Amino acid sequence: MPSRKKNGRFLKNCQAETYNNRLDNISRPDLSTTDFDTPSTLDFDTTFTPDFDTTFTPDFDTSFTPGSFQHDHTYQSSASFDEINEFYFSGKLKPIGYTRHVIDIQTFFDNMRCSRCDITLKLKDGIGILPAGLCGHLIVRCYNCNDFVRVAMGKTHNASHGPRIFDVNTKLATGMYHSGIGPIQLNNLFTSLNLPNVSESLIRRRCEEVGPILENIAQQSVDNALFEEGLLTKTCNLQADNDRKVVGYSARYKRCRKCDVAKFKKRLPTKHKCPQNKGDSDRIKNSLPSVVLHQFGNHDGCGDWCQMKNKPTAKHRNLPWGADLKDENLKKDLLKVFTDLDPGKMSKLDSSNPNESFNNTVRSKAPKDKHYSESGSLAHRLSAAVCQKNEGYKYVAQVHEELGLSPGIATTVTAAIRDKDVNRKRTVAKTKEFKLQRLKLKSQRSSETRSHEIREGDTYCSNVIADAQEPDLTVIPGPSEDNCEHIEKVVVFYDLETTGLSRQSSITQISAVCEEQEFNRYATPTQEISEDACRVTGLKFNTATNELLYNDEPVSHKHPQQVLLDFIQFLMSLCASDKHIVLAAHNNRRFDSIILFNQLKFYKLWNHFSRYIVGFCDTLPFFKMLYPEFENYKQEYIAQKLLNEAYSAHNALDDCRMLMSLVKKTEKIDVLLSDYFYSSHQVTFQGVQPNKESLEHLLRNKVLSRTIFKKLEDSTLTYNHLKISYHRDGFDGLFYLLSEKTGSGKARISNNRRVIQKIADFFSNEE
Repeated sequence: MPSRKKNGRFLKNCQAETYNNRLDNISRPDLSTTDFDTPSTLDFDTTFTPDFDTTFTPDFDTSFTPGSFQHDHTYQSSASFDEINEFYFSGKLKPIGYTRHVIDIQTFFDNMRCSRCDITLKLKDGIGILPAGLCGHLIVRCYNCNDFVRVAMGKTHNASHGPRIFDVNTKLATGMYHSGIGPIQLNNLFTSLNLPNVSESLIRRRCEEVGPILENIAQQSVDNALFEEGLLTKTCNLQADNDRKVVGYSARYKRCRKCDVAKFKKRLPTKHKCPQNKGDSDRIKNSLPSVVLHQFGNHDGCGDWCQMKNKPTAKHRNLPWGADLKDENLKKDLLKVFTDLDPGKMSKLDSSNPNESFNNTVRSKAPKDKHYSESGSLAHRLSAAVCQKNEGYKYVAQVHEELGLSPGIATTVTAAIRDKDVNRKRTVAKTKEFKLQRLKLKSQRSSETRSHEIREGDTYCSNVIADAQEPDLTVIPGPSEDNCEHIEKVVVFYDLETTGLSRQSSITQISAVCEEQEFNRYATPTQEISEDACRVTGLKFNTATNELLYNDEPVSHKHPQQVLLDFIQFLMSLCASDKHIVLAAHNNRRFDSIILFNQLKFYKLWNHFSRYIVGFCDTLPFFKMLYPEFENYKQEYIAQKLLNEAYSAHNALDDCRMLMSLVKKTEKIDVLLSDYFYSSHQVTFQGVQPNKESLEHLLRNKVLSRTIFKKLEDSTLTYNHLKISYHRDGFDGLFYLLSEKTGSGKARISNNRRVIQKIADFFSNEE
């Protein structure tokens, strides 16, 4: 058998002999003659209490000098840290400045004594640290006897087997369950603070130490709560919602990680506490009859809460003369009542608030995005949630006391503050004023949510893209936009070239100009270009080569849908919160706007497009009004008359540039916007409809009073917005739109149901 271990590994006989001789020859360096001329420092981290930064500077030469061990085996004075670590500590010793550690200062100072000569050690004689989780042992060289002394840097306690355990590591497991995080999150926090990375095996062992204590405390708490609930149910003295406690719980497991690994490796699992199928889901149901039978002198099913089980002479405190009940019919009736009770509802009765509160606590201990359901960790975390619900935050100190650890001043003080705050909130929650305020806030939140849904349309509906119908993406402006200053209208001059003169023609070119900003795209024709259109526009399409030619020169072209999307993107770049876009074109009312509407509708882009424009302007009647003496009103003729210029007509981009110059020349753009404007909702497949769909139309038909009309006119709401909200949700749609609260807390337009009903009736008759 080999007689030595090196770094935890057994050596062969030949290796062991060499290793033993080497250790014997350098068994103990004469450290009194060693040169320790490097100053030592102890830097306390003032950001942690009582933890401190163990930033030590080693007071020995850490560089290895070849030849330190001569052939005659005499020890030289330059022993390196690596040599000391290798020969005395099996490579487990870490430099003092390696990381920070959590240290109990008082315990650390008390332990700074040499176990051999019983003198006080000096911090400057520290060699290194043997880490153990967050704490560890400081290795100090005794300046008197030159012994290496292990100084525990924190409190320790006995384990069931093996060496003593640092209290801070056990409390680490309790804290992990209490805060609802796992080993990875713990180490992310520790390493960010330059604390040691604690191994998962150490955390698992400490969890196995803490877990059973948590489960015992939780079970005792549940038993007491069940007894109290039974007494209160029997006396009809129901607790308030916020005072309810957990009366039964269990953790259900579908799988066990250790069993699954063993099955995969085709071997028997190692001995472990398998949590699979250990949940007792019928505990509450089986315990309920004992509440009745207890009153009739049958204590076989009673739990530890029953004093009569071990003391038959005890009397009932809540029955006449303390005697058992005798009526068998009464017992049958009570048992029937308790048997029919739903155990799942025992703790909530007429309210789900206590259950929701407990569920939130469980989620905080065992988050759903972390997988704890294949190990005993889930039961431990569930037990921690039960303890916190029933006992309050003080349960952490109770766990430590059960383990024989100090509860900790910070732990108990913080728990007392938290419990006091919880009790205060419970007291306030029982008051009538609080309940009324809660109902009021709930109603307000519900109304705000419905108002947002009405204004946003299908923005958040499922399967919007796959729907056969065009999604309703029109966004109605909110109350915050009503108080904006006058909104400026930005005129964008645009022009279309098409495959023909039909209103169903396909677009071949679309251009737009707004001051210095220009847009120009060619679209792949989806129809054959007519001979007249070819002659006028100079555009031809070769289906064989998929080439679009302008004046016999090929031009780049895209699918019509992509061209329209690019056009919308261009308009979006011009749009601002204080600006509305108006599209102006020559003969816009009879041709361009209708072609554009039909193409956008075909590709289901009209609603999206309408979010960025408010309407159109037609410059043809505008020029007729200004210059009635002109012989005709073709754009090239007007350009010749007003600017004395000729240009390439029927090229969309050149047409846009010229139209902008002509309108600017008139210096009457305000007249164009006021007298020759029509809104986007007036455009249809057949053409532009008369402006019957306006707020003035509602006023003339006495649907709106002048007061409501004035409020609507001062807001950003239009006739089309009212119509959209009605189609989305009828009367409720109008109500939630018009009654939405402004910043001052008042209704946006009106919350009078009779006023809103008249508007709803009008739209109902229009259908």
